[in-house]
Parts: sequence; C-alpha cells; structure tokens
Amino acid sequence: MLVRQWLLAAAAVSLIIAAGVVAWHVGRLAAPTIGRWQITITDQTRDAPPLPDLPASPFAR
Repeated sequence: MLVRQWLLAAAAVSLIIAAGVVAWHVGRLAAPTIGRWQITITDQTRDAPPLPDLPASPFAR
C-alpha cells in the first residue's frame, strides 16, 4: 500500500512538472503575437500629440 501511495505522489508531481513545461512553451510561442497585438491596439487608439509651432525663420523675407 505504501508503494502505491508513493507512485501516485510521484505521478502527480510528474504531471504538475509536465504541465508547467507545456505552459512555459505555450507562453514563449504566444509572446510575439501578444506583443504585436498590444502595439497595434495602442497605435490605433492613440493619436500623436500635436506638433509645436515652428519658430520664425531668420532667412524668411
């Protein structure tokens, strides 16, 4: 009975570690897409600030 409990505990730990490794790989694959999406949304929803008036040119006639 003790061996069965140890095997069950080892299997549970192995599954938790495997799930972590899979989640890490999925996160690495999804990161460029999420970053690109955030940049696109930011660019679409925000306008550039207005440009300041230019000073008078010393070469103007």
